[in-house]
Amino acid sequence: MKDVSCFLAGAAWLMLAPAALIYWHKRTRTPFFPAFIALPVCFAAFFFAGIIRSGFGSISFVLACIRNGLLYGVFEEGAKFLALRFALMEYATASNAVTYSIGHGAYESFGAAVSCFALIGKGTASPYILPLNLWAVTEGTLSCAAVTVIIVYGIRTNKSRYTLPAAIALHAVSNAAGHMFITPVAITLRSLQTAGECYAAYRLENRDKK
Repeated sequence: MKDVSCFLAGAAWLMLAPAALIYWHKRTRTPFFPAFIALPVCFAAFFFAGIIRSGFGSISFVLACIRNGLLYGVFEEGAKFLALRFALMEYATASNAVTYSIGHGAYESFGAAVSCFALIGKGTASPYILPLNLWAVTEGTLSCAAVTVIIVYGIRTNKSRYTLPAAIALHAVSNAAGHMFITPVAITLRSLQTAGECYAAYRLENRDKK
């Protein structure tokens, strides 16, 4: 039964991005282009962040979680900002931001899917692997979309000096919380943060339209 759960968890990660992209395109008529641009941008961000991370010495577990959260927050959200600000300026709308976030999430989803598939046949997977991954794929998708909308709002309104540091901080806190706390606490904290991010993105977009 664990093997079936591992397969379904991996399949959920793989199917999310294309399903979300098709659904969002049909609903908003936004182009696919921003999502495809996000893939190489995300690859570069992870590549350089990984190189820097490998050069760090050993420190305490808590400090390592905070450090890594900040590192990937800076590189992922910074690369996202640069792409949306300079390569995709004409796509600086909330709907296109969501499309971009789907492409960003697709890169991370592939790694998560491989991790789930790698557990098949080993008998070491958690009995809760399927519900945990279904939560992770949902929470991660919503968080990435909300933070990307916040970044695009800042670009469009010339407030990136506020929104970019906020996006980096949100990313860092979410990453750190996911590793520092036991699973039930991490799920609660990250779910609450993601709900707040979605609300903030919604309020910013509606404020901009007034």
